[in-house]
Amino acid sequence: MFAGAAIGVSHLVQSTRAGGVFGLGLLLPVALILFLKFPSFAVGTLYTAKTGESLLHAYKKKSIYFMWLFGALTFMPAIIVLAAVTLVTAALFIAVSGLNLSPPVVSLVLLVVCGLLLQWGGYKRLDRGMKLVFAVMTISTVVATCLAAQSIEWNWELWFPGHLFDFEHFVFLMALLGFMPAPIDIAVLQSYWTKEKLKGSFAEGGDKNSSEQQIADAWFDFKVGYWVTGLLAFCFMLLGTSLFYQGDIELSSKAIPFSKQIIAAYTNQLGDWSFALVGVCTFTVMFSTTLSVLDGFPRVFSGWIKETFDKADASNARYTASLWVMVLFASLLLFLFMADFKKFIDLATITTALVSPFLAMLNHMVLFGSDSVVPKEYRPRWMEWTSLTGIVVLLFLSIAFVWVR
Repeated sequence: MFAGAAIGVSHLVQSTRAGGVFGLGLLLPVALILFLKFPSFAVGTLYTAKTGESLLHAYKKKSIYFMWLFGALTFMPAIIVLAAVTLVTAALFIAVSGLNLSPPVVSLVLLVVCGLLLQWGGYKRLDRGMKLVFAVMTISTVVATCLAAQSIEWNWELWFPGHLFDFEHFVFLMALLGFMPAPIDIAVLQSYWTKEKLKGSFAEGGDKNSSEQQIADAWFDFKVGYWVTGLLAFCFMLLGTSLFYQGDIELSSKAIPFSKQIIAAYTNQLGDWSFALVGVCTFTVMFSTTLSVLDGFPRVFSGWIKETFDKADASNARYTASLWVMVLFASLLLFLFMADFKKFIDLATITTALVSPFLAMLNHMVLFGSDSVVPKEYRPRWMEWTSLTGIVVLLFLSIAFVWVR
């Protein structure tokens, strides 16, 4: 589920752009941010696997004010993120199908279809099918990357391009690092997905502590998903380097031409025969990302209302209302404010980057606070220092961005 939500805009769009504009100049910063953000995402799995409760429950135990802070920092960025991933999905559909359609209109149709699938319980079946799709996508991406690597001129300039530190590129750096591998609030979505997966493992009204094996299994699943997303981020960066940076092809700022360029990055390496396979797999991966985001955030909003206002359990009704409210506002955003594809994607990614340090602080307190319930073997000292360093780095980037703007 984490990979399904993460492998989307940050990979297909931002990582490819990073390679196309800077070669491999941003590979080390991306690797660093993946490492520094790891504890902030890990807490969503570890806390829930241990207690059977969501991460929002942990925030509330700290302070009710943390709940209000989370709501203020998350609700609007969630709408923007949903609109962004749906726009990319729509652009891929148009690029693959060859139909002359409006991206906002296709986005609206996709949002409604995803909403109906989730309402009718189709997501669980589709999720099982996604395992095969992600396997095909991962294998084809790795193969295409290995082929592309053979055509790359490995020189000093590739790693340190002269324009790497140009001041004008700082906004894109913020957009890339803020959304890599995903917004930090995905940790809360991960906690709800973990809770759903472990449903029935905890006795109602009884002991909420899980077995060590249960925690170990959930921890292993998360680590595999997390580092696979990191591997694919590097793959897309290499593909962007091969096709755009050294291929002297300018990246389009329009959604549909950009999507065609993404597919071309594969077909140029694998051959023209792969167009249909790559197109369908790429679209399906983004479609699953849209589904994951549209499923996860309504779960979070429903849980936020319950925890904040101590509402009796009517989660299905709250989930349904939250889902269609998100569809409505994401659609309005796409129709009213989408003028430039790259700027719109940067809006989504920068918005999440600005709130990241505050969400990382909340997650740090849950995972490493004196009252943490997570077993010590899952929160070693190096991980605590990594989390603190990540908060400092994210805070510095946010302050620097505000100052620049």
